[in-house]
Amino acid sequence: MRSHQDTVESKIKHINNDSRLLGYFKDNIAKEQLKSKVLEQSLSRMTGKLRITMEENCVMRERVKEHHLRLPFTRMKTRWSSHDANEAASDVEDGGNLQWLC
Repeated sequence: MRSHQDTVESKIKHINNDSRLLGYFKDNIAKEQLKSKVLEQSLSRMTGKLRITMEENCVMRERVKEHHLRLPFTRMKTRWSSHDANEAASDVEDGGNLQWLC
């Protein structure tokens, strides 16, 4: 049989071990929460930058599209016959084969 003192000492060691593990897990939780907060802030910043970049790209695509739509009309005045110009105008009105994301 174990003595009362052995039982008490065993329980005290177990409590001390649990206390030490509790401190370890609390530290890990604090580190993970800090990491989570930093990642959340970083994601928020990157999302904002992505949104701005996508808007800028959309504006640029529209400008390029407008430029390309005007380009055949300036060329057709100098190089194309009226028949070719009419065909080009109908292609431009259809949007040609270009696909735009905006």
